[in-house]
Amino acid sequence: MTRTVRWVLGIGAVVVVLAAGVIVLSPHSDDSSPIATTTSAVDPLQKQVNTPSGTPKITTRTPFDAQGAPTAGWEVDDKVGSGPIDCSYDEASPSATTDNILACSPSAAAADSCVAVANKPAALCLIDPFSTRLTRYATSTVRTTGVHAPQAPTPIGLVLDDGTTCRLRNGGSWSRQEANPDYIGYYSCRGTGFQAIWGPPDGPAITQQPDGWTVQFGSDRGPLTQHRVTEALYVAIQR
Repeated sequence: MTRTVRWVLGIGAVVVVLAAGVIVLSPHSDDSSPIATTTSAVDPLQKQVNTPSGTPKITTRTPFDAQGAPTAGWEVDDKVGSGPIDCSYDEASPSATTDNILACSPSAAAADSCVAVANKPAALCLIDPFSTRLTRYATSTVRTTGVHAPQAPTPIGLVLDDGTTCRLRNGGSWSRQEANPDYIGYYSCRGTGFQAIWGPPDGPAITQQPDGWTVQFGSDRGPLTQHRVTEALYVAIQR
């Protein structure tokens, strides 16, 4: 059975692109994870999940604590934190597996996974899930509690079978896909030129089946190719 997840297109515009399916990642406000986890002895920055054969590795990044401070091994970059960003909405990060991780605006800031810094008008945000660097933005207003993680979080990052890394889209205007003009882009991918993960407007962007997760990958021109997802990354507050 095909399963789907949920994707947020910036603040105030929620697009359902992956709907609930057979396996649902449920949010937790304590330090448990959606699926039974084991802490990696190699990388203290993340928890990895044991998954059935054929499904991708599930990695939960825990770059900040509940006070908005970076956890061990993470660096903070203030240079690009020009801000201010607005974190006043009751809007959770689409990729959160714990409560009180915020989606802030504008979408150009890529601030869709942030935690309020205690006693300061600032938020700490995970912009690049494949790095160990966080961005501290000034904030006009920010919520600190009462924001609940989504029932079915969407990965903030994907690793494909050829090693390509892709980051969840957070708003913006993209070109149409030439071979599939009704498709929209869900993830931007690193590589030569513009590369993305595409799917129909009502999803899915990630096709989840017992023998693996697959996506449609390519540029905005020419045909798309199917790739297998080998790793899916989520974000959580370290307790």
